[in-house]
Amino acid sequence: FIEFLVKIKKKNRKIFCIFSSLGLNYDKKVLNLMEPNLEVFITPTTGLDHINLHYLKKINVKLMYLSQYPNFLNTITSTAEHTWSIIMALMRNITPANNDVINNNNWKRENFKCKDLKNKNLCIVGLGRIGKSVAKYGKFFGMNIYATEKNKKNNLKFIKYLSLNNLIKKADILTLHIQFNKKNKNIIKNYQLDMLKKDSILVNTSRGNLFSENKALQLLNKKKIFGLGLDVMENDSSWSPKIKLKNKFGKYRNKNLIITPHIGGNTIEARRKTSNFLLEKFLKKI
Repeated sequence: FIEFLVKIKKKNRKIFCIFSSLGLNYDKKVLNLMEPNLEVFITPTTGLDHINLHYLKKINVKLMYLSQYPNFLNTITSTAEHTWSIIMALMRNITPANNDVINNNNWKRENFKCKDLKNKNLCIVGLGRIGKSVAKYGKFFGMNIYATEKNKKNNLKFIKYLSLNNLIKKADILTLHIQFNKKNKNIIKNYQLDMLKKDSILVNTSRGNLFSENKALQLLNKKKIFGLGLDVMENDSSWSPKIKLKNKFGKYRNKNLIITPHIGGNTIEARRKTSNFLLEKFLKKI
């Protein structure tokens, strides 16, 4: 992540700003250390879980972040591409097959039966920028695309709409692309996870805390779902406390499980492009 304090001389005064991506938690204590000099907080992220927004407003600090610029965000495809990488890897059983060859020196193709994408049901919770991109990828692969009823205002005519319960029951692939807020916390309950088909996969590259990852891991371990892909974990966006994995996933080593450390938007191109964009916006305003 990028983390520094910028001092810019303007009209015989200095402008102090923070430029930071995910990696540190800016709570009241941290922000208070920078008061009263801090004037602008810049974060090239869409989520703001790592910032105490209430206190930032209280100390009258201007906030700049990516969601303020939706037209620009439409040019960033990294998280949608990462989502599709996880979907492909789970459907093709790539991680356990790779581990069996590399770690166990086995060559047993019958142990790793895979699945086609064509004619499968791709069910999407959240049809914002990323959800729409994932839907378009699914259409290219000849899949049936479904989303929740609240997303009906979008302009993708090939999408069919279902209630959340029916969406989960229908899914061969259930993928989440919604923001995390108090309303969306645990938006998918444990009893709804139990509705997933035995041969389905569950993917979350959005934010943690949208469903119980422990419940999802239990379903995978009991072979009640075919695969699980997580790029986010509970509390990982707030960075407080830091995620402590220890040996949490050791027993899932041979399962069809993919976990990546919140790298959906972490491509070289995306980070350079988003950082430069916000810096340019900032410099034009001062």
